[in-house]
Amino acid sequence: MKKFFRSTAFIAAIFATCAWAQDTVKIGMFGPLSGPAATGGISFRNGWEFALKEVNSSGGVTVDGRKKRIELFVEDSQSRPEVGLAAAQKLLTRDNVDIVIGDMVHSDVTLATMELAASYPKFFYTGEAISIEIAKKISNDKQKFANVWKHNF
Repeated sequence: MKKFFRSTAFIAAIFATCAWAQDTVKIGMFGPLSGPAATGGISFRNGWEFALKEVNSSGGVTVDGRKKRIELFVEDSQSRPEVGLAAAQKLLTRDNVDIVIGDMVHSDVTLATMELAASYPKFFYTGEAISIEIAKKISNDKQKFANVWKHNF
């Protein structure tokens, strides 16, 4: 994670594409924090918490010429698509996050929650899910999944 967040360039690049009225950028992430893959999900969450602590301690990120702090909202998917879908919906509706990161580990959870992308004009980031099916889904409907970014494979 340290290499990934060597600077705030990655985060700033994401935020530069959006404009928010509030003084805080809300990131919502979900992944297996309990169940058989909890170790991976907890490690991923801890890495993001560490990185965001560093970013916030240096003043946050600049969006539209204004410094903004980052607030992280985390939900447990339990490695189950239906639980991950409910977690993503909560982050998008109740927590009103600006960016969704999920599922942090499981591709089947990511595939289920990607369906929300067309209904919410938010930036969706696939976390560490690596299935080629995610890329195929994006390629097959580029308009529907235009706000979904898959960084692996």
